Amino acid sequence: MNATNEPAAKRRRTGDENVAVVVATSTTAAAPDAMDQDPTAPPSAPATAWDIFPVAKKYIDTQWERREGILKRSREVTREAKKMIVALQRFDIHDPTRHIRAAHASRQRIQGMLRETAAALQGAPEFFRFARNISPGLQEFLEAASFLEFLEHKRLLSYAAAKALVEDAGLLLTAEDYLLGVGDLTGEIMRLATSYASKREYDMVFGCCRFMQEFYHEFMSLWPSGEVRDFNKKVEVMRASVVKVETLCYALVVHQGEHFSTDTALGLGSEPITAE
Repeated sequence: MNATNEPAAKRRRTGDENVAVVVATSTTAAAPDAMDQDPTAPPSAPATAWDIFPVAKKYIDTQWERREGILKRSREVTREAKKMIVALQRFDIHDPTRHIRAAHASRQRIQGMLRETAAALQGAPEFFRFARNISPGLQEFLEAASFLEFLEHKRLLSYAAAKALVEDAGLLLTAEDYLLGVGDLTGEIMRLATSYASKREYDMVFGCCRFMQEFYHEFMSLWPSGEVRDFNKKVEVMRASVVKVETLCYALVVHQGEHFSTDTALGLGSEPITAE
């Protein structure tokens, strides 16, 4: 019995080993090459536990490089938007066309830069993945666009208009980015009002003050807000800007009351300042 059954047992073991080799070979051949996968896609299940490490490293390195590229574009947008704001601070109310035309050209140029950022993303999910990296440039762009809207039309840039500008560039606009972007507008108007005061454009100074007071009143209706990051900080900065302009207007009224006769004699003004 032992001599008869031994060859049969060997044949069964040999057959099982061959089947195992065929199955392992088929599994290895069917498994895709992990290194040939799309680097932007999450890593798939590895053939063995050890294979996850080179795949994960390649995926993490690719995402890091993409994040750095988006950050670089965001800084370029921020730099260009700041240049636009500085140019608008030289706004001349007696010759506004030149500055308005140049600002519109700058806005279109920034939108082109935002389109480059949108081209590096793969739809809305990736926008929210890299939102923290995109937001600084986007908020600076909204500050510049809202400053242009104020100078051109004496009104606040609406959310619908801001959304149209951003979506035209291929990106999404959240309520958080809109609020934090236009929230910086009062700082620019404060500097503009100070410049107008030095040029004796008193009507413009008081117009800036009234706009800032109304804007601050509406903005405060959202405070305190723990849902929007840095919102409370924006409120504090906005309050400081409003107080500075109110103090400036008070000083102008007092100064005009004290020196009205002297200014009239020198031909510097024939009407007293009134704050409506």
